[in-house]
Amino acid sequence: MDEWANMSEMTNEELVVYAMGGCDRAIRLMMEKNEGLVVSKAKTYWEGIYATGMDKSLTQDDFIQLARIELWKAIAKFKPELGNKFSTYAGVCALTTSSKA
Repeated sequence: MDEWANMSEMTNEELVVYAMGGCDRAIRLMMEKNEGLVVSKAKTYWEGIYATGMDKSLTQDDFIQLARIELWKAIAKFKPELGNKFSTYAGVCALTTSSKA
């Protein structure tokens, strides 16, 4: 039970082990811990599009929502054995999705 109580203090790399096992709490904590990163990436990308006058059919909120969806997918696809940090992987996933939008 102690391990569940301390879950909020775990790093992404520790949480991903539980998330891969289907632990909803670990997934939720990873979403919370990394949301700021992906929202920041989405806002930056959206501002770049807006500044260059490219297609503006999607709002900033649309980009943020797409980034959150990709964060959720990144948690499911992340492979810690490759040696990457999760935050790096999640940030790249958020930018990749934003560029596809």
